Amino acid sequence: MRQLIKGDITRILKKKEIYIFAFILYIILFAVKSKTEAEDQIESFRSMVAIIGMLMCLVPVYLTVYGDEIRTGSMQTVIGRGMSRRKVIISKLIDCAILFTMMFMMFLLLFFVKNAIAGLTLTPTQNFMAFVYVLLTCIRATGYFALTGFFLFTSWNVAIGLTSCVLLVFVSVSLAMVQTNLHIPVHDYWLDGLVNASYNSVQTGDFPWKIILMIAIYIVGVVIVTVKIFDRKELDL
Repeated sequence: MRQLIKGDITRILKKKEIYIFAFILYIILFAVKSKTEAEDQIESFRSMVAIIGMLMCLVPVYLTVYGDEIRTGSMQTVIGRGMSRRKVIISKLIDCAILFTMMFMMFLLLFFVKNAIAGLTLTPTQNFMAFVYVLLTCIRATGYFALTGFFLFTSWNVAIGLTSCVLLVFVSVSLAMVQTNLHIPVHDYWLDGLVNASYNSVQTGDFPWKIILMIAIYIVGVVIVTVKIFDRKELDL
């Protein structure tokens, strides 16, 4: 499986599409006017990461990892040659996590560069919390990719997977509105709510072991269900 992941990452990094999306995202980052206060700048950065950044990275990563392989039949070939479906599902999820993290770490680096150009001096704590937010966003994205993989592998339809990939970004907003208006804690127990709780815990000086464990169980649970269903699916190999 390690060789499969390495081969996938090497192949994907040769594709121009992922660089085009990343370049557009980075241009947007620099196009947004810098704030005069560091706290306001961080809040602006978090807003970009939470919505624009997620969309601009989720879509190209999804298409390069899943879309091309199903369209060309590469994934079917790997399965046909004896690679277990469980390993294929897990390896593709790891591919997504690695690529997304690479794109977002560059996004964070450019954020620091932008601050330096604007003359904004962030404290070590502020820089660290920006890093923590990006890292937790990558974990959040991994959960999204696990859910996207569920819809993709159970339907074997790239369009359905892509639609779920995009819609998941807006599910959090909808659940937050439901929680605010109806006072039902649906957002707190959704992936985004758990990630936000983790960030708040780190801010107060605590490491959110229990919350991270819940997120891990969330992701592993989705993968297990996907494997169980996909194992029973007939494919034209």
